[in-house]
Amino acid sequence: MSKEERKDRELRLREHEFEWRKRKHDIETERQARKDEEGAVRHKEEMKLREKELKGQFQKDAAERKRVESLAGQTRFKGEALRHSLPKMGNDTTEFHAYFRAVENLFTLCEVPSQLQSKLVVPMLNERSKNLSAKLSKERLDDYKQVRDYLLREFHLTAQQYRDKFWSATRQPDETYTLFGSRVKNFFLYYLDSRKVVSKDDVIDLFWQIGKANVER
Repeated sequence: MSKEERKDRELRLREHEFEWRKRKHDIETERQARKDEEGAVRHKEEMKLREKELKGQFQKDAAERKRVESLAGQTRFKGEALRHSLPKMGNDTTEFHAYFRAVENLFTLCEVPSQLQSKLVVPMLNERSKNLSAKLSKERLDDYKQVRDYLLREFHLTAQQYRDKFWSATRQPDETYTLFGSRVKNFFLYYLDSRKVVSKDDVIDLFWQIGKANVER
């Protein structure tokens, strides 16, 4: 092979190498550009998703803040409306059923929402009942019915105690005959309830047992 042929061959090889390197560079550049473009698209999608999440959280927080503010406002409004009507709980445990019944009648009359009832009645409890209710979890303390049932269980009286209250009841100086009659009636009803009386036949059986016991004495 002559000298000129070798030079020509070397030149062609260099041209091929140059073309190969250029093509490789173009491919890598295109690949990097495509990668960058995909990354930009992915970043844009992530930003949109993050923005959507933040917007959703903001709306959720705003709704919760509005609910809390509304609940606090309703509590104040209903509290003011019932301030002179809602009675304070006395210390006589035999009156607790009647107390809660009176409270519930007021709640019905004033259309107090269930989520406000506990918040309104707890401040009106006597000190012993407040101390007992403080042992409840927040979820139970926010539920009026759970607070009521818990206290009634804690202060539960026996059938004998209700019967004694019925027989020994006397009208108070500041008590009307109607209220006195209602109080005595409640003692009797609580007595029947404590004896598991639910029907007329149960009442007959109960009085038969009482009469029989008196005869045998």
